[in-house]
Amino acid sequence: MTVNRKDEREEFWIISNMASQIPEDMILPVEPQGDSSVSPSYDRIKSLALQKRKEHLYGKEEKSVKKVSSRFVLAAVIASLLSVTVFATVALGGLDYMKGIFGSSATSVQNEIVTPRIKATDNGRSMAVEAMVTDGFVTNMVVSVTGNQPDDKDLFTVTSNTGIRSNGWHVLEEFTVPGKTYYALDLVSKQHFTAADVSLSLNRQVAPISLSVSLENQLGNAVVYFPENMQVQNTELKQLQISPMGLLLICHEKNPQGGLPPTSMLLKLSNGKTEEIEMSFAASDRTVGGGGGAVLTDDPKDMPLVGKFQGERNPNGELVLSGQFSRIINPATIEKVVVGGVEYEVKHSDK
Repeated sequence: MTVNRKDEREEFWIISNMASQIPEDMILPVEPQGDSSVSPSYDRIKSLALQKRKEHLYGKEEKSVKKVSSRFVLAAVIASLLSVTVFATVALGGLDYMKGIFGSSATSVQNEIVTPRIKATDNGRSMAVEAMVTDGFVTNMVVSVTGNQPDDKDLFTVTSNTGIRSNGWHVLEEFTVPGKTYYALDLVSKQHFTAADVSLSLNRQVAPISLSVSLENQLGNAVVYFPENMQVQNTELKQLQISPMGLLLICHEKNPQGGLPPTSMLLKLSNGKTEEIEMSFAASDRTVGGGGGAVLTDDPKDMPLVGKFQGERNPNGELVLSGQFSRIINPATIEKVVVGGVEYEVKHSDK
């Protein structure tokens, strides 16, 4: 049997070539259905169709030899564009959001990122938890709020059954679109947990919305138990816990006074590299609590490891310093912790 290759080529159609057959006066407004934040606009559809038509008319593409209905062509082009839109919506997931916070280091915890997409609506607004990940100390949560972007001040309230509290939030500009704002919420805990229940509420003046989520930690950490009476600048170091997204340092002060003490440590990793931990608080005559942060850059790899840090003095002389990392690390690779030129052994835990 002989196959007519010419006829076969004539039967082979792709959407982009079909678009070139549309007369300009046949390109009419079409309202795409679905999520307006990612649907193609009429202007976008028209510009693509006109571009393909010009390429066809001026010989920049292989011209088709078969006539088809203009209405069919227009419907096919729109169907093709909308199918791309649906694919883009499905493809965006928890890992994408966390890369917006931690850069490429987020891939190391991609199996632990949860995308609950819990949602509630009131007063014409919706709030949804899009993604979250926790390491038992630090929790990062991505939340979306629809409608006009509200004032950031006192926007969210966080409560939990394990003492988890909010350490602030910021807008994720790369995901935010008109009518829908994405936020990265930083949550911290002064004690390690394997499971916790968290309630997130939107400022009632914006909309009376509350959501409840359950956190479960599946990530390991590294622990250093310092020897008794190990002193650094009149502060006795007791225990250091390092998780993938942060650290917790427990100390004791016999005569607490002045500002919170600066902290400097070095992590020696199994690959021969090192990571520095630096926390320096503002000077003060008397400080019960304080915080600070590193200079932000576009790439987490260029930032100091500790991006945010806090300190709190308790009446019994206990001092708790905590830090949040700008990128995610693997505590299992930490072999030694160096403080004041002295190396200390590290113990590892699965979670």
